[in-house]
Amino acid sequence: AVRLVHLEQHVLGLYREEHDLLEATRAARSKGCVVHDAYTPYPVHGLDEAMGLKPTVFHVNEGHSAFLLFERIRQLMRGRGLSYAEAREVVWGSSVFTTHTPVMAGNEHFDFELVRKYLETYSKELGLTFPEFLEIGKEEHSSMSFCMTVVAMRLSAFLNGVSLLHRDVSREMWHKLWPQMPRYEIPIEGITNGV
Repeated sequence: AVRLVHLEQHVLGLYREEHDLLEATRAARSKGCVVHDAYTPYPVHGLDEAMGLKPTVFHVNEGHSAFLLFERIRQLMRGRGLSYAEAREVVWGSSVFTTHTPVMAGNEHFDFELVRKYLETYSKELGLTFPEFLEIGKEEHSSMSFCMTVVAMRLSAFLNGVSLLHRDVSREMWHKLWPQMPRYEIPIEGITNGV
């Protein structure tokens, strides 16, 4: 996979291996350069540190990016020795999720066996049984698919749609996640995009 590092609007390098990208990023910083962007097709562990970043809040845009939240939990468990519950709480409190798609068909739903094929081992790294892992992505206990939007909503403290109307539509769409709440109290806010 190809990775690019941009330094003040100039391409510093093109790397095919993660360790080369990390090494070049650290070398640039050691020479006083400020690394602005790193474009990668998938997360590169340690890149934020190599760039000198210490993010305190993470924004998840649409459900497909919810894998970031699982990876943050895993990194906190490994790096800080937290339990799954402790790491999940940290991730939940420092994550913002924006939903854009106001139709159910536009939200990623996966068959449980497909999830098992790719994520069962990962669930064990989180200290979860596979059924416990699946519950995170199920809208209801009886749901028959794993939904990435549900994952993002369960693992983020701050949820929003992209307008007041979208907030209302989203509250209606996802009310099953908060079955005891009246629709107007469902914790999805509306933030109107501006130009």
